[in-house]
Amino acid sequence: MSEYSPDISKAGPGCGGVAMYILSAILVLFTLGAIAAYVVLFVNPELPLNPFLPPTLPATAAGPGATATDVITFPPTYTPTFTPVASATFVSSATFPPGTLSPTQTAVVVATSTATEAPTATSEPAPPTTPSPTPFPLVLQPSGVKAAQGFKGCSWTGIAGQIFGPNNGAPISYLLVHLEGLWNSRAFDQDAITGSAPEYGPGGYEFNLGTQPVASDQTLWVQAVDAAGMPLSEKVYLTTYADCERNLLIVNFNQVR
Repeated sequence: MSEYSPDISKAGPGCGGVAMYILSAILVLFTLGAIAAYVVLFVNPELPLNPFLPPTLPATAAGPGATATDVITFPPTYTPTFTPVASATFVSSATFPPGTLSPTQTAVVVATSTATEAPTATSEPAPPTTPSPTPFPLVLQPSGVKAAQGFKGCSWTGIAGQIFGPNNGAPISYLLVHLEGLWNSRAFDQDAITGSAPEYGPGGYEFNLGTQPVASDQTLWVQAVDAAGMPLSEKVYLTTYADCERNLLIVNFNQVR
């Protein structure tokens, strides 16, 4: 009687082999699903199934390439008109009628708080002056640059101010004010963000020039600009003084359109 020996080569897979096939198939499906989920989240990371949602960036009024600055929509019909007062001071690029201002004032006038308007030949008040239309949305306030005593003492001197909305509206933050020029043998090329110096009020900005007042005549200028450095106002040339009572220059801007 011959002994029976089964042909192992033709036998099917056992229970262990079937389990390995199933686990391999599950692993392949899981890998494909993970790749598909990664691609979907890469294309659109804002989907709720993303466990690591990207942070929401706060909106600002200034940014590179005019993208981080909220677009300011200005009223198209407002045209500013200034009425000079006998004791007022002006920093303006406007063209004034002959004989209405003192000979010491030029096309860009920087007057101290003690400067007064020269009377006309008939000793009557000078007529109101209307500056030429400006292509910029921001202009220097009609009161001009004000020299005052800073609250940080005589061992400090600088420039500060605010930018106000239409019709002397609310101060605007996150705009830039650019300072450039020479002062006390030092070159300046700086930007200040409105709102970074709240001690001067909402939307305040500040430039620190040095530790002692030094006199200068229109060697420095400031200008409101956007984040790309494009001008939002005309340049305002400054005169500084060598006394503690005038160691702070206040330069405010108004939005006119």
